[in-house]
Amino acid sequence: MENPNAHLWDATLKENLHMDHGFTSQHFTLLDYWGGRARQKSLPENDQAYEILQDAYEATARWAQRLQEQYFPQGRRKILQRPTDQSNKFKPYTWARIYPTRNSPQQLAYTVGIDAVGEFCVKIDTVNAPSKLRAKYEAVRGPNYQDSAISAVIAPDTGLAMSLEDLVEWSAQQIAQFGMAYSEVAYKLELVSPVLQLVTDQQLTKTCFEQWLACLVDGAEQLDSMWWQRDRNVFFKHALRGDRIEVELGLDPRGRNWAVQINEPSVAGSDNPTAGIAVDQTGARFLLRQGRLQVNARRAVSVKGNEFVRMTGLRPVEIDGTFGSRRDWFLVAALDEPAGAIRRKTADFVERCWAVYIPEGAATGKPFPSSFGDQTSKEEKGGSYVVPAKQAIDEKLVIRRHGDVWRALTSLLSTHGLNNYWKGRTDGGFEIDLEVIPPKRAPLLIEIKTSTATSDIYTGLGQLLLYRRLFPHLADHHPVLLVPEGIRPQMRDAILACGVFPHTYQLDASDADAVEFSADFLAICGVS
Repeated sequence: MENPNAHLWDATLKENLHMDHGFTSQHFTLLDYWGGRARQKSLPENDQAYEILQDAYEATARWAQRLQEQYFPQGRRKILQRPTDQSNKFKPYTWARIYPTRNSPQQLAYTVGIDAVGEFCVKIDTVNAPSKLRAKYEAVRGPNYQDSAISAVIAPDTGLAMSLEDLVEWSAQQIAQFGMAYSEVAYKLELVSPVLQLVTDQQLTKTCFEQWLACLVDGAEQLDSMWWQRDRNVFFKHALRGDRIEVELGLDPRGRNWAVQINEPSVAGSDNPTAGIAVDQTGARFLLRQGRLQVNARRAVSVKGNEFVRMTGLRPVEIDGTFGSRRDWFLVAALDEPAGAIRRKTADFVERCWAVYIPEGAATGKPFPSSFGDQTSKEEKGGSYVVPAKQAIDEKLVIRRHGDVWRALTSLLSTHGLNNYWKGRTDGGFEIDLEVIPPKRAPLLIEIKTSTATSDIYTGLGQLLLYRRLFPHLADHHPVLLVPEGIRPQMRDAILACGVFPHTYQLDASDADAVEFSADFLAICGVS
């Protein structure tokens, strides 16, 4: 391999003028060339490489510091800034550790860094683990970290084009999408007991509820008295009863029907309220709710106990029996994770509760099939983080349009009293846009696309065909591809030939509420 040190200083200095995170392309070159080679002081090329790689470690330290301070304020970090290992050989990577709480186990951490393979990486990883623990971890992680549900990577060119702020935000977004939270991995590795204790401290309970609500509001868009979590199409309303927070959440854009209430308890740690805060042995905090859903306009009987477990696919957490809890409690969100993870887990809980209210027998199988449970692979992750300005704007535009169409359709259904719809998402990345159960009509599986581009048609068609095979309860649903007007007749005929029904809508870009659906489509949804 050609010696990478030649003319390195000038190139590095020039590149650093543009990168506030401090990483340069030369860092990857040096890690690749020097990784595994002995450190020999007083040799000019060796000393030069060591000094430049120290810059890479300082850049990694800045990355970790900003990520920990912004997204893990209750935690701590551990940073090593030496380019060599204990045997005094150059390491082929940089890394820094972040622990979500002060008492998180030393042997498990979030890590960030770059490596000789040519990647920026964030992952949950072991630290100085003995072979038995490492083997357990690798069974959880999978055969390699690039395809694991508890790691994320981007190519050097993408990472180098980011600012430090972008890099930190990308890291937090990826952590929020991990298939397992840090606490789940720690429990699986038996580093932390999964048994939780209900918090009886009223002030700590209040602080946790305030943090949780702030996360929801921060990631939502206000619609009159309601809030809309656009990326998950969850709607919620919050209020104060005295000084206690009360939140109603569901999938109804009009707020006429809620899936679940999550209210701050008047007596922390008691069984009487249906929500509370718990901690594990490290002090990690969790929002819990009991598996009890009351009668409402969509369901004539309450749901609790084994019925709640069966219909949601959720499993109760373990509660320390010495504290006298007689009821089952279920995880809503881990509160020592980034805000995006808190919103994602809360939305998942809400979607599962909403599905409980779909009448059994209206569709084949369970309202929320167990196959939507603990999938941890990355079958449909969706590629790298989008950095260039134009592409990032386009990506946000797509999310906005998709959400506008989803909200307009469900709002229309709600207006006509048709509340038997739901959406589903797996930890593995499979996402069902909408399942509609119209009265006296065939159930519908709907995939929404925001353009008639060939790539969108391919994707939507593949999703509909795949979901009906993956999830047995969807096998008899009529698959519907919902796209903007303008689809070519030849393409429409080809889609029909595949057994999928193409339908259209019109979207006014200047008015998010002005979405018009074809009469044929509304008819199959049960809207007269």
